[in-house]
Amino acid sequence: MLCECAPIRCLDKAAIVTAEDLEDGDLNRPWRLCTVTQVEELKTLLRLIPIWLTSAVYFVANTQAQTTFVQQGTKTDSHIAGGAASVPAASLTSIETVLAAAYVTFYNRAVAPSVAFTPLQLMGLGHATAAGAVAVAACTEACRLRMAGGQEAAQMGIAWLLPQYAVMAVSDASLSVGQMQFFYDQSPETMRGASTAFYFLSISLGNLINSQLVTLVASVTSAGGRTGWFPPEMDDGRLDYYFVLVVAITLLNFAVFVALAKNYTSKRVR
Repeated sequence: MLCECAPIRCLDKAAIVTAEDLEDGDLNRPWRLCTVTQVEELKTLLRLIPIWLTSAVYFVANTQAQTTFVQQGTKTDSHIAGGAASVPAASLTSIETVLAAAYVTFYNRAVAPSVAFTPLQLMGLGHATAAGAVAVAACTEACRLRMAGGQEAAQMGIAWLLPQYAVMAVSDASLSVGQMQFFYDQSPETMRGASTAFYFLSISLGNLINSQLVTLVASVTSAGGRTGWFPPEMDDGRLDYYFVLVVAITLLNFAVFVALAKNYTSKRVR
């Protein structure tokens, strides 16, 4: 059971009719007196905010698929199948979309009928696999840098990036489905129509956090005339170190999410 903190319990006072209210004789003043339903709906919304914030931090990892993963792709050999075909780096995000759709179809037809995960469990899977996807990217980037710095200056094939996109597709689909279902079920009745806005708002906030993180890391690592992690030439930088940092943030965020999920009291869905 989730114990309500003192500030949340204090909201109950907004629904208590005081002697001053009775003296005035006007009980229809929403800025002074609220109904019990309004108070309970606000308390429900406040309990959702911490979980929503973990979703926003999650998108720091998720947005790497559209940014740094693509940068990785530009430094690889885009030719596949013996040079018969070329895959532009930016098209890898489309591959992630296709994989996510395939995963959702597989989950709905093969997994859900026998093992029904709760929305919070799906969100937890999304958090965990996001850390895994960026960890795979870190290993791939470290390998790419070793190849680029070798005497033969061999170039890694773009197909080596597919595993991180595949894992991120599972992460994206799991968290998206779980989060939208969770907020639709748990939001106050009067806010269900706008519950999907939580998902898109978390994406926006996550991208903002990521951009600020990149700016901070670039400034700190390049201080004193050092090359830094994000120089103009990627082969001189350490994008793999940045991936490790994102993994650490994602794992910490996942731990916070697990603690919140364990203590969350679900609203009864009618």
